[in-house]
Amino acid sequence: MAADTFLDGTSLTVEVRSDTSSPQTIVVAAAGEIDRDSCERVRRAVEETLHRARPRLISLDLAEVTFLDSAGIRTLLHCRRDAGDFGCDLEIGRVHDHVYQVLAITGLVDLFALGEKVVPRS
Repeated sequence: MAADTFLDGTSLTVEVRSDTSSPQTIVVAAAGEIDRDSCERVRRAVEETLHRARPRLISLDLAEVTFLDSAGIRTLLHCRRDAGDFGCDLEIGRVHDHVYQVLAITGLVDLFALGEKVVPRS
């Protein structure tokens, strides 16, 4: 996993891996904050995956993402569109409770075929 730390101290780690249960699925897992300073990292990971692996499905694992702002939402929408342009579906397989709330408020839960909701750790 590669991490970027930004001037404000936030960081984002993104990892791309194969889904062992489904050979045509690639998982893009992120941890940290997806905001205006870091969202391009997620988009690059999805874009590179589309060009390199040409999967049928990209499953975003956002279980470790604790913050998502409007730039992050825009990035998720761009990733979904880009995947569609390649004939690939994009879903959010796992999501942190904070991110789930943002997606619910914005009406995007159904659009991303949201899978498992993750409750924050105590």
